[in-house]
Amino acid sequence: MQRYMPLVLLLALPLRAQPVPVTLDSATRHQTILGWGATAARMDLPDRLRAAVLDEAVNDLGLTRLRFEIPRREWEDAVNDDNDPYHVSPAAFRSAEIDRLAEDWVLPFRQRVEARREPFNLYISPSFFDGGSSGTAPAWLLGSPAEYTEWATAFIVHLRTKYGLVPDLYSICNEAGNNNGFDPRAMAAIARELGPALARLGLKTRLEYPECVNPETTVRYLQAIAKDEDVWPWIGVLSYHLYGECSTRPTIRDLGLARHVPTAQTEFMGTTINDLYRDLTDGGCSYWEHYVLSGRQTNGQVHNGCYLGTEPMGTAFARYPHYWMFRAVMHYVRPGAVRIAATSPEPTVGCLAFDQGGGVTAIVLNTRGGGDRQVALTGLPAGRYGVCQSQPGLPYRELGVQTVTAGSPLSLNVARDCALTVYPYSGVNQAPVVTDAVATPSWLASPRDALMLSAQGTDAESNAITWRWSVIAQPAGAAAALASPDSAKTGVTGLTVPGEYGFAAAASDGAGTGRREVWVRVNDRNQPPSTPDLHYRLPVTLALPATQTELRGWSIDPEGDALTYAWTIVSQPAGAAARLATPDKGQTKLDGLTTAGVYRCRLTASDGTSTVSNTIDVTVHPDLKPPVISAVQAWPAALVQPAASSTLTVSTSDPQGGAVTHWWSVLAAPAGAKPLFTRPGSAKTDVAGLELPGQYTFEVAAINQTKTTRGRVAVTVTASATAPTPVGAQPLVPGVVPPGQPGGAQPIGGQPAGGQPGGAAPATTGQPSDPPQPTTRDDRVITARGYTLGRVSAIGPTWIEVTSDSGATARYIPEWHGGMPANGGGPDKAVVAQIQALAVGARVRADWHVNDHIRLEQIRAVP
Repeated sequence: MQRYMPLVLLLALPLRAQPVPVTLDSATRHQTILGWGATAARMDLPDRLRAAVLDEAVNDLGLTRLRFEIPRREWEDAVNDDNDPYHVSPAAFRSAEIDRLAEDWVLPFRQRVEARREPFNLYISPSFFDGGSSGTAPAWLLGSPAEYTEWATAFIVHLRTKYGLVPDLYSICNEAGNNNGFDPRAMAAIARELGPALARLGLKTRLEYPECVNPETTVRYLQAIAKDEDVWPWIGVLSYHLYGECSTRPTIRDLGLARHVPTAQTEFMGTTINDLYRDLTDGGCSYWEHYVLSGRQTNGQVHNGCYLGTEPMGTAFARYPHYWMFRAVMHYVRPGAVRIAATSPEPTVGCLAFDQGGGVTAIVLNTRGGGDRQVALTGLPAGRYGVCQSQPGLPYRELGVQTVTAGSPLSLNVARDCALTVYPYSGVNQAPVVTDAVATPSWLASPRDALMLSAQGTDAESNAITWRWSVIAQPAGAAAALASPDSAKTGVTGLTVPGEYGFAAAASDGAGTGRREVWVRVNDRNQPPSTPDLHYRLPVTLALPATQTELRGWSIDPEGDALTYAWTIVSQPAGAAARLATPDKGQTKLDGLTTAGVYRCRLTASDGTSTVSNTIDVTVHPDLKPPVISAVQAWPAALVQPAASSTLTVSTSDPQGGAVTHWWSVLAAPAGAKPLFTRPGSAKTDVAGLELPGQYTFEVAAINQTKTTRGRVAVTVTASATAPTPVGAQPLVPGVVPPGQPGGAQPIGGQPAGGQPGGAAPATTGQPSDPPQPTTRDDRVITARGYTLGRVSAIGPTWIEVTSDSGATARYIPEWHGGMPANGGGPDKAVVAQIQALAVGARVRADWHVNDHIRLEQIRAVP
């Protein structure tokens, strides 16, 4: 039988003469807690152990949020799926690892959270570390926000279609700017493209931004978009990590408050309760995370980046030492709770307090040095409260129920390095909780057949606990026997048959019973090692002339035996002579990769008795030449107000015959102008918003697998009826920058073959003409271009009929921009406005092109 010292006696112990006055104020309210999170574990576990880990994380610790890391090397490798970012080629995306992660971890985690009737939160966060196992972002992915958007939305649609998982948030880059090319400008450009795309897909997903390595870097990224109203509407959370300078947390908090956007701290290896305290107070965080849900123990220790660590034998788990301190907050403070003011005059004593549906929960922290402290806690509503003590490395202890009367302080003794959670008591007897139960040792090797079982437990009302151990499973023919089944600790004998044994520890206070299982394995032979991690990096994506990378393998042995390693090259391209620098190490340089192709390598790990082998393929891509830009053009290249749009086109090719993708951007524009591309990721795009007089310079990037070529083109807008002379040399074709001229593409792969796709040269600077009837049945090809003089004969909502001076009548419609109407697509708004400003009978000039329709580029009244 286990008894605890009565709370009255504990509270009477002399600590210091003057108690620390800690005051709560429910009228002063701060952020709303939205969730406690972790990164989903990317590990294979036996079903029973995985279920136990998930139960502990959700039902005991109180996690509600998961971070899903895209397995980049699987989802899409260095090769682009195609040259059109607005079209997904599903075969380029592989999902075996994604599906395993979703099925093993994300779905059962969500099921447990929703069973508690709490909101499940999911966010996506890919990594692109230049020196990490994720590898550098491919040139097309980083250089084209449209390609990035395709890559990200394809992943989200896959989760939605196959599993009904729709992320609440999406982080563009885990730790943007930390050994990757995602600088503030690149992040903002992607956000402008990705945010609207998510909305067009009907997704609730918003951006978690910018998730930098520390608060200082995060502030720099947020300052870069401080006035960017094209980015802020898509941001749902401001997030940061804690690796470095953290004094700017209040800046992030205050910016979030000003924008009505919550904040989040989403990663740090080695977090303590003091980090949680500062993130909730200084950072105003609504979401908070340590790091990974669960990892594998190493040398019997839980990694400081994991909440939980599983033992190599696959039957049990242990907790990160600060798990219990996190639980002091997370278990009791649930999503929807509002943090309220809690003040302490003593720097070594802190307090967090939360209003949850009218009830107040407070956590008093004595974790900043010094000895035991006495605290007088005021501001609690009258009522009955449970008191729970937590400290690093030990299970929590309930200290009993206290009654608070109106206006009276609650006296608390807070031991050094401990936290006391004061929470509203339900008024109904709570069953005891078995806080921990373990087997020592956690596995046996025959002929050993005995071990010890021990459990710890606590009772909310401090009632006496009685114990009962039972055998719940054992192999056929076994006869396990418990020496002291009615004690918290008992010996077990008779584990003579190899296999798994299950035991249950039950704790009772006479009115209710708590229970926890313990599983052990008895082995009759040596268990082989396993290799949970096998990858290569520095670099991950290899293209000649690079000829070296680094192979990395990590193996574990269930019994903890010392391991030896042996790398071999299984196969390589003809003529190659690859070399392993240190084949007897888990980590070795692989060089001599002088021939493009696949190099298959094998790692064999041995514990002296058993061996295990795994292979990995290293792909070396050929030395690629950059894309060739043969022409960049704008039509029209000279606009007279009120015309305010032009069509930009680039002609490109890849010397290797591979995919070339594109990205248009504004290089220069009159002050205050806001040009808008309809399809900036296409070789052809309309650009609207050219409403201010002056010169607009546009740049297009042509990107293949590894290299980028850039070209430029200018559009001039004037307020008079006289067209301006283009700046610099006269183009060969209106709107085309010739090779070698300022703003031309570099390098140039040839002369422009024609003014427009399909070979039709523009003719709007010549004599007026009537448009031909469309016959191509392919609106991607422009077959004719010109302008008509005549009078308006009819006007519709989005069309106009003009009878030309020659007597021919034709109906003109504006270019269509975007997708389906439900997704925001529609006729060019600027041209529609020009149509509606006219009247039947007005004499007009209509500029047009034909691409299976007669498209109206602009129309204006003329004398």
